[in-house]
Amino acid sequence: MVLVHEPGGSGTFYYLAAALARRDGYCGLNAVLLGDRITLMDIAITDGLIEVRYLQRDFHEPMTTPPSKMRRLVVVLDNGRLVPIPVPPTGEQIVAGWVTIGHEGNRPMAASSAPVSAQSQRGASPLQANRSPGL
Repeated sequence: MVLVHEPGGSGTFYYLAAALARRDGYCGLNAVLLGDRITLMDIAITDGLIEVRYLQRDFHEPMTTPPSKMRRLVVVLDNGRLVPIPVPPTGEQIVAGWVTIGHEGNRPMAASSAPVSAQSQRGASPLQANRSPGL
């Protein structure tokens, strides 16, 4: 959900928030600031990732300028908190799932917030080849 805070001045602050369903009701989580006077485009929840797309101004533009710069925020739930993760460059994507590396045994390791490639880059170890090309 998106919360909007209008403290009485000229600002209108947008926050991404979420609540977890519990047996006894819902538990609210921390909120993540999106920005001041933005234009919300869409929100998607896929494989435990929350992605928000919105328009914002460049830092040098006055607040009277309509938002026109597309921004993306990707958030994961980590230990009961919403945590923003780095957005990969254009043409790359975040892949959710499990990773087993080399001889580490049959115990799967939870994938980190960094994208992981199914194929390693030529000459790179699987740990170095941590980005997956866009599909």
